[in-house]
Amino acid sequence: MMRYEILDSCCSLTIGDGRDDCGWDVFALQYRVDGPLGTLFPATCAARYRALFTQLWRVKRIEYGLHDAWREHAILQKRLKHMPEVWSLMRRVSCLRLEALRLMGALQEAGGVGAEPAWRALLAAAADRADLDTLLRLHHRALDRHSIHAMIHSTTQELQSYLGNVLNETLALRSFESTLHAGINNELERRDKIEQMKAERVARGEYALTAADEAQDKEKRKIFHQFLASRRADLNVWARTYRGHVTTLILKLALHPEVSLQTLAFRLDYSDFYKRGDAKLHEPLTYQHKRLSEIGLNLAKNKLIDRSKKK
Repeated sequence: MMRYEILDSCCSLTIGDGRDDCGWDVFALQYRVDGPLGTLFPATCAARYRALFTQLWRVKRIEYGLHDAWREHAILQKRLKHMPEVWSLMRRVSCLRLEALRLMGALQEAGGVGAEPAWRALLAAAADRADLDTLLRLHHRALDRHSIHAMIHSTTQELQSYLGNVLNETLALRSFESTLHAGINNELERRDKIEQMKAERVARGEYALTAADEAQDKEKRKIFHQFLASRRADLNVWARTYRGHVTTLILKLALHPEVSLQTLAFRLDYSDFYKRGDAKLHEPLTYQHKRLSEIGLNLAKNKLIDRSKKK
Protein backbone atom coordinates (compact mmCIF):
# COMPACT_ATOMS: atom_id res chain seq x y z
CA MET A 1 0.00 0.00 0.00
CA MET A 2 2.83 2.37 0.93
CA ARG A 3 4.45 1.76 -2.48
CA TYR A 4 1.33 2.89 -4.35
CA GLU A 5 1.01 5.98 -2.15
CA ILE A 6 4.59 6.95 -3.02
CA LEU A 7 3.95 6.40 -6.73
CA ASP A 8 0.81 8.52 -6.55
CA SER A 9 2.87 11.38 -5.10
CA CYS A 10 5.54 11.18 -7.82
CA CYS A 11 5.26 13.05 -11.10
CA SER A 12 7.71 13.46 -13.96
CA LEU A 13 8.72 16.80 -15.43
CA THR A 14 10.38 17.16 -18.82
CA ILE A 15 13.24 19.64 -18.99
CA GLY A 16 14.09 21.79 -21.98
CA ASP A 17 17.33 21.45 -23.89
CA GLY A 18 20.27 23.24 -22.37
CA ARG A 19 23.50 24.50 -23.84
CA ASP A 20 26.06 21.72 -24.45
CA ASP A 21 23.67 19.08 -23.08
CA CYS A 22 24.17 15.58 -24.46
CA GLY A 23 21.99 12.91 -22.89
CA TRP A 24 21.54 14.69 -19.57
CA ASP A 25 18.44 16.06 -17.86
CA VAL A 26 15.86 14.38 -20.04
CA PHE A 27 13.32 14.43 -17.24
CA ALA A 28 13.14 14.82 -13.46
CA LEU A 29 11.02 13.18 -10.79
CA GLN A 30 9.18 15.45 -8.39
CA TYR A 31 7.65 14.21 -5.15
CA ARG A 32 4.54 16.07 -4.06
CA VAL A 33 4.63 16.51 -0.31
CA ASP A 34 1.33 16.92 1.52
CA GLY A 35 -0.27 15.90 4.79
CA PRO A 36 1.99 15.72 7.89
CA LEU A 37 5.17 15.85 5.78
CA GLY A 38 3.95 19.09 4.25
CA THR A 39 4.53 20.77 7.61
CA LEU A 40 8.17 19.69 7.63
CA PHE A 41 8.75 20.33 3.92
CA PRO A 42 6.82 23.46 2.88
CA ALA A 43 6.98 24.97 -0.60
CA THR A 44 9.85 27.28 0.39
CA CYS A 45 11.95 24.26 1.35
CA ALA A 46 11.24 22.64 -2.01
CA ALA A 47 12.63 25.69 -3.79
CA ARG A 48 15.74 25.62 -1.60
CA TYR A 49 16.24 21.92 -2.28
CA ARG A 50 16.02 22.55 -6.02
CA ALA A 51 18.59 25.33 -5.79
CA LEU A 52 20.87 23.12 -3.68
CA PHE A 53 20.55 20.17 -6.04
CA THR A 54 21.18 22.39 -9.07
CA GLN A 55 24.44 23.67 -7.56
CA LEU A 56 25.67 20.26 -6.42
CA TRP A 57 24.68 18.66 -9.72
CA ARG A 58 26.49 21.36 -11.69
CA VAL A 59 29.76 20.70 -9.88
CA LYS A 60 29.30 16.95 -10.31
CA ARG A 61 28.62 17.29 -14.03
CA ILE A 62 31.72 19.42 -14.50
CA GLU A 63 33.77 16.80 -12.67
CA TYR A 64 32.27 14.11 -14.92
CA GLY A 65 33.17 16.18 -17.98
CA LEU A 66 36.78 16.47 -16.80
CA HIS A 67 36.97 12.70 -16.25
CA ASP A 68 35.55 12.20 -19.74
CA ALA A 69 38.24 14.51 -21.12
CA TRP A 70 40.88 12.44 -19.30
CA ARG A 71 39.52 9.29 -20.95
CA GLU A 72 39.68 10.90 -24.42
CA HIS A 73 43.19 12.14 -23.64
CA ALA A 74 44.36 8.64 -22.62
CA ILE A 75 42.95 7.10 -25.82
CA LEU A 76 44.48 9.81 -28.01
CA GLN A 77 47.85 9.65 -26.26
CA LYS A 78 48.43 6.12 -27.60
CA ARG A 79 48.32 7.45 -31.19
CA LEU A 80 50.78 10.31 -30.69
CA LYS A 81 53.99 8.30 -30.79
CA HIS A 82 55.00 9.88 -34.12
CA MET A 83 53.65 13.37 -33.40
CA PRO A 84 56.13 14.88 -30.89
CA GLU A 85 55.04 18.45 -31.68
CA VAL A 86 51.92 17.98 -29.53
CA TRP A 87 53.53 16.26 -26.53
CA SER A 88 54.27 19.40 -24.50
CA LEU A 89 50.83 20.91 -25.14
CA MET A 90 49.03 17.70 -24.19
CA ARG A 91 51.10 17.44 -21.00
CA ARG A 92 50.26 21.02 -20.06
CA VAL A 93 46.54 20.44 -20.66
CA SER A 94 46.67 17.28 -18.56
CA CYS A 95 48.28 19.13 -15.63
CA LEU A 96 45.72 21.92 -15.76
CA ARG A 97 42.86 19.43 -15.96
CA LEU A 98 44.15 17.61 -12.89
CA GLU A 99 44.36 20.96 -11.09
CA ALA A 100 40.70 21.67 -11.92
CA LEU A 101 39.68 18.13 -10.96
CA ARG A 102 41.30 18.45 -7.55
CA LEU A 103 39.44 21.69 -6.98
CA MET A 104 36.08 20.13 -7.95
CA GLY A 105 36.73 17.19 -5.63
CA ALA A 106 37.67 19.46 -2.74
CA LEU A 107 34.50 21.53 -3.20
CA GLN A 108 32.30 18.43 -3.16
CA GLU A 109 34.08 16.85 -0.21
CA ALA A 110 34.01 20.03 1.86
CA GLY A 111 30.29 20.53 1.17
CA GLY A 112 29.42 17.03 2.30
CA VAL A 113 31.67 16.98 5.35
CA GLY A 114 30.55 20.42 6.52
CA ALA A 115 26.83 19.61 6.33
CA GLU A 116 26.96 15.98 7.48
CA PRO A 117 26.78 16.64 11.27
CA ALA A 118 23.61 18.72 10.87
CA TRP A 119 21.88 16.03 8.79
CA ARG A 120 23.01 13.36 11.25
CA ALA A 121 21.48 15.31 14.11
CA LEU A 122 18.18 15.56 12.19
CA LEU A 123 18.11 11.82 11.49
CA ALA A 124 18.90 11.04 15.13
CA ALA A 125 16.07 13.30 16.31
CA ALA A 126 13.65 11.67 13.87
CA ALA A 127 14.71 8.21 15.07
CA ASP A 128 14.12 9.30 18.70
CA ARG A 129 10.67 10.62 17.71
CA ALA A 130 11.43 14.17 18.81
CA ASP A 131 8.72 16.80 18.84
CA LEU A 132 7.78 18.67 15.66
CA ASP A 133 9.41 21.97 16.72
CA THR A 134 12.73 20.20 17.24
CA LEU A 135 12.51 18.50 13.85
CA LEU A 136 11.67 21.77 12.11
CA ARG A 137 14.58 23.55 13.79
CA LEU A 138 17.07 20.80 12.98
CA HIS A 139 15.81 20.51 9.40
CA HIS A 140 16.18 24.23 8.73
CA ARG A 141 19.61 24.19 10.34
CA ALA A 142 20.76 21.25 8.20
CA LEU A 143 19.45 22.92 5.05
CA ASP A 144 21.16 26.17 6.03
CA ARG A 145 24.48 24.43 6.65
CA HIS A 146 24.38 22.62 3.33
CA SER A 147 23.38 25.81 1.50
CA ILE A 148 26.27 27.69 3.10
CA HIS A 149 28.82 25.06 2.03
CA ALA A 150 27.30 24.98 -1.46
CA MET A 151 27.63 28.81 -1.46
CA ILE A 152 23.98 29.47 -2.35
CA HIS A 153 22.96 30.83 1.06
CA SER A 154 21.98 34.46 1.55
CA THR A 155 25.22 34.96 3.51
CA THR A 156 27.35 33.59 0.67
CA GLN A 157 25.91 35.41 -2.35
CA GLU A 158 29.23 37.08 -3.10
CA LEU A 159 31.01 33.72 -2.94
CA GLN A 160 28.45 32.25 -5.33
CA SER A 161 29.44 34.67 -8.07
CA TYR A 162 33.15 33.92 -7.61
CA LEU A 163 32.46 30.18 -7.60
CA GLY A 164 30.41 30.62 -10.78
CA ASN A 165 33.42 32.23 -12.47
CA VAL A 166 35.58 29.23 -11.55
CA LEU A 167 32.99 26.74 -12.80
CA ASN A 168 32.52 28.62 -16.07
CA GLU A 169 36.26 28.63 -16.71
CA THR A 170 36.40 24.91 -15.95
CA LEU A 171 33.71 24.33 -18.58
CA ALA A 172 35.79 26.42 -20.97
CA LEU A 173 38.72 24.05 -20.42
CA ARG A 174 36.51 21.09 -21.35
CA SER A 175 35.47 22.88 -24.54
CA PHE A 176 39.12 23.73 -25.25
CA GLU A 177 40.13 20.08 -24.96
CA SER A 178 37.33 18.98 -27.29
CA THR A 179 38.54 21.41 -29.96
CA LEU A 180 42.17 20.39 -29.46
CA HIS A 181 41.41 16.67 -29.65
CA ALA A 182 39.30 17.16 -32.78
CA GLY A 183 42.14 19.06 -34.51
CA ILE A 184 44.72 16.44 -33.56
CA ASN A 185 42.47 13.59 -34.66
CA ASN A 186 41.91 15.24 -38.03
CA GLU A 187 45.65 15.61 -38.55
CA LEU A 188 46.28 12.02 -37.50
CA GLU A 189 43.68 10.78 -39.98
CA ARG A 190 45.22 12.90 -42.74
CA ARG A 191 48.70 11.51 -42.06
CA ASP A 192 47.36 7.95 -41.90
CA LYS A 193 45.76 8.41 -45.32
CA ILE A 194 49.06 9.67 -46.71
CA GLU A 195 50.93 6.66 -45.32
CA GLN A 196 48.30 4.34 -46.78
CA MET A 197 48.54 6.07 -50.16
CA LYS A 198 52.34 5.81 -50.09
CA ALA A 199 52.17 2.08 -49.36
CA GLU A 200 49.71 1.51 -52.22
CA ARG A 201 51.86 3.45 -54.68
CA VAL A 202 55.03 1.64 -53.66
CA ALA A 203 53.22 -1.69 -54.08
CA ARG A 204 52.36 -0.66 -57.66
CA GLY A 205 55.97 0.27 -58.32
CA GLU A 206 55.34 4.03 -58.36
CA TYR A 207 56.91 6.90 -56.47
CA ALA A 208 55.52 7.21 -52.95
CA LEU A 209 54.95 10.97 -53.20
CA THR A 210 55.06 13.46 -56.04
CA ALA A 211 56.39 17.01 -55.71
CA ALA A 212 52.80 18.30 -55.59
CA ASP A 213 51.93 15.82 -52.81
CA GLU A 214 54.97 16.88 -50.78
CA ALA A 215 54.13 20.56 -51.19
CA GLN A 216 50.54 19.96 -50.12
CA ASP A 217 51.64 17.89 -47.11
CA LYS A 218 54.10 20.61 -46.09
CA GLU A 219 51.34 23.24 -46.29
CA LYS A 220 48.97 21.08 -44.22
CA ARG A 221 51.63 20.56 -41.56
CA LYS A 222 52.26 24.29 -41.44
CA ILE A 223 48.55 24.94 -40.89
CA PHE A 224 48.50 22.32 -38.13
CA HIS A 225 51.50 23.92 -36.40
CA GLN A 226 49.71 27.28 -36.54
CA PHE A 227 46.67 25.60 -34.98
CA LEU A 228 48.85 24.27 -32.14
CA ALA A 229 50.45 27.68 -31.60
CA SER A 230 47.00 29.25 -31.39
CA ARG A 231 45.89 26.57 -28.92
CA ARG A 232 48.97 27.21 -26.75
CA ALA A 233 48.24 30.93 -26.65
CA ASP A 234 44.59 30.27 -25.75
CA LEU A 235 45.66 27.86 -23.01
CA ASN A 236 48.03 30.41 -21.50
CA VAL A 237 45.22 32.97 -21.38
CA TRP A 238 42.86 30.41 -19.86
CA ALA A 239 45.38 29.39 -17.19
CA ARG A 240 45.91 33.01 -16.09
CA THR A 241 42.16 33.69 -16.02
CA TYR A 242 41.31 30.46 -14.20
CA ARG A 243 43.99 30.85 -11.55
CA GLY A 244 42.96 34.46 -11.05
CA HIS A 245 39.37 33.38 -10.35
CA VAL A 246 40.51 30.57 -8.05
CA THR A 247 42.80 32.92 -6.15
CA THR A 248 39.95 35.39 -5.67
CA LEU A 249 37.64 32.62 -4.48
CA ILE A 250 40.22 31.36 -1.98
CA LEU A 251 40.79 34.88 -0.65
CA LYS A 252 37.06 35.55 -0.23
CA LEU A 253 36.62 32.19 1.49
CA ALA A 254 39.51 32.93 3.84
CA LEU A 255 38.01 36.29 4.80
CA HIS A 256 34.48 34.94 5.30
CA PRO A 257 33.21 34.93 8.91
CA GLU A 258 32.11 31.28 8.60
CA VAL A 259 34.99 29.21 10.02
CA SER A 260 34.21 26.13 7.91
CA LEU A 261 34.55 28.23 4.74
CA GLN A 262 37.88 29.56 5.99
CA THR A 263 38.93 25.93 6.43
CA LEU A 264 37.83 25.24 2.85
CA ALA A 265 40.09 28.07 1.64
CA PHE A 266 43.02 26.43 3.40
CA ARG A 267 42.17 23.02 1.88
CA LEU A 268 41.92 24.47 -1.63
CA ASP A 269 45.44 25.84 -1.29
CA TYR A 270 47.01 23.43 1.21
CA SER A 271 50.31 23.37 -0.71
CA ASP A 272 50.50 27.20 -1.02
CA PHE A 273 50.46 26.85 -4.83
CA TYR A 274 48.11 29.80 -5.38
CA LYS A 275 49.59 31.73 -2.47
CA ARG A 276 53.02 31.75 -4.12
CA GLY A 277 51.52 33.20 -7.27
CA ASP A 278 49.46 36.01 -5.72
CA ALA A 279 50.47 38.37 -2.94
CA LYS A 280 46.82 38.96 -1.99
CA LEU A 281 46.75 35.56 -0.28
CA HIS A 282 49.32 36.81 2.23
CA GLU A 283 46.54 38.71 4.01
CA PRO A 284 46.89 38.34 7.81
CA LEU A 285 43.17 37.54 8.18
CA THR A 286 43.29 34.30 6.22
CA TYR A 287 42.62 30.99 7.91
CA GLN A 288 46.20 29.82 7.55
CA HIS A 289 47.60 32.91 9.26
CA LYS A 290 45.04 32.54 12.03
CA ARG A 291 46.02 28.92 12.57
CA LEU A 292 49.71 29.76 12.59
CA SER A 293 49.04 32.56 15.08
CA GLU A 294 47.07 30.21 17.32
CA ILE A 295 49.85 27.63 17.15
CA GLY A 296 52.39 30.28 18.06
CA LEU A 297 50.32 31.48 21.01
CA ASN A 298 49.82 27.93 22.25
CA LEU A 299 53.55 27.22 22.05
CA ALA A 300 54.30 30.42 23.96
CA LYS A 301 51.77 29.50 26.66
CA ASN A 302 53.21 26.01 26.97
CA LYS A 303 56.74 27.42 27.38
CA LEU A 304 55.54 29.78 30.12
CA ILE A 305 53.80 26.91 31.90
CA ASP A 306 56.94 24.74 31.68
CA ARG A 307 59.09 27.56 33.10
CA SER A 308 56.68 28.13 35.99
CA LYS A 309 56.71 24.41 36.79
CA LYS A 310 60.54 24.35 36.84
CA LYS A 311 60.60 27.27 39.28
